[in-house]
Amino acid sequence: MNKIFCNFLIVTILFALLLLSCQCKDNKPSETGVSQYIYRGEIERSSSWETAMSYDPSIYAQGVNPLLPEPMSKSGVISNADVAVKVAEAVLFPFYGKTKIEEERPYDVFLINAKYWYITGTLHKNRHDKIQFGGTFEIIIKKSNGQIISVFHGK
Repeated sequence: MNKIFCNFLIVTILFALLLLSCQCKDNKPSETGVSQYIYRGEIERSSSWETAMSYDPSIYAQGVNPLLPEPMSKSGVISNADVAVKVAEAVLFPFYGKTKIEEERPYDVFLINAKYWYITGTLHKNRHDKIQFGGTFEIIIKKSNGQIISVFHGK
C-alpha cells in the first residue's frame, strides 16, 4: 500500500506542478526556432508490447485508481501531446539536466494503442554535418493515470 501511495503522490505532485506552470501555449518554435516536439500520431502495437508495459493489475481494478473517488475520464490524465511533453520534461530535467534534454528538441511524440505516450529526443548532426555519436532519451507515460512506465537515455 505504501508503494501505491508513493506512486499516487508523485503523479499528483507532477500533475499539480504541470497545472500551475501550464500556460497552454501551442507547439511554437522556441527562441532557437526549433519546435518543442513533433506529434507523430497513434500507433497500434501487438498485445505482447502492451503486456511488457503493464504492471500489477491487482493494484487497479478495471483501470480505476482505488485512491480516487471516481475513475478518470476516457481522455485520461495525460490527455494530449502538450501535457505528455510537460510531464516528460518534469521527469527528465532533474535526472539529465534541462539543457541536455532541450538540446534533443524537437521531440518525437507517439500515442501507442491509445494508452501510452512514447516520447523520444532527436539526435542532431554535429557542426560538420555528420551524425553525432550519442543517444537520446526515451520515456513512456501511461495516458490514463500519468504513471511513468519507463525512462531511458542512450549513450
